[in-house]
Amino acid sequence: MIQTANKNGVLIVDYKTPKEETNILKSFGFEIIKTSPNKAMYDAIDGHPDIQMTLIGNTLFVNQKISCEFLVSLENKNIHYKIGKKSLSLPYPSNIPFNSLVSDDLFIHKLDSTEPLVLEKANKLNLDLINVNQGYTRCSTAFVGKDSYITEDKSIAKKLASLNKNVFIKEPSNIYLRGFDHGFIGGAMSLITLNNENIILITGDIDKYRFGNDLKSFLNNINIPYLSIGKGLVKDRGSVIQVKSEQDF
Repeated sequence: MIQTANKNGVLIVDYKTPKEETNILKSFGFEIIKTSPNKAMYDAIDGHPDIQMTLIGNTLFVNQKISCEFLVSLENKNIHYKIGKKSLSLPYPSNIPFNSLVSDDLFIHKLDSTEPLVLEKANKLNLDLINVNQGYTRCSTAFVGKDSYITEDKSIAKKLASLNKNVFIKEPSNIYLRGFDHGFIGGAMSLITLNNENIILITGDIDKYRFGNDLKSFLNNINIPYLSIGKGLVKDRGSVIQVKSEQDF
């Protein structure tokens, strides 16, 4: 039976996301779909949405070995998806075909490693294809709306600046990712729509981020509100993906 989404749609989150955080998101009118672990990946990223799938346009492209349980969850919410031509494996770059960054006008990735169906869709949408060496493109960079981006990758920042984009660039610091010295800031920031307004969802306490005050100033200067959920350090959970049911298109 097809279920109707709550007023703010569906958020896809890492299966490791604590219940107290998903309850906060539900209180804002979101429904939640959790990923399933991908055993081909190492533990720290085995549930990251931005590793397992790419949303571009109104289509969610998923890797070939996505779990049946997850696909059933999508179908129950009437979410339009396509299974890509690539699965996920190690080592790099076989684990990054879906880790592209999509904005209003750009498609940024290590293009020779991109899932072919995603690249085809980007072309159909007339997005400018921007090739970068950093295959963990979405992990390292977030689009926050209004021609603005947050990143820790100097080469991506330089490329965006050359395109006259507004860029927040800081060195990697205390973004938490279990088992690593630090995670990626892009994996902790997600542009979503809440009550018809674009906001940045931050997983963790922004005030615990080393450059939290700078980040708040950056977002305030471009008039982009943020919602910081959860306690403790800002956490790289592979971002959050907001999807709509086909009836909402």
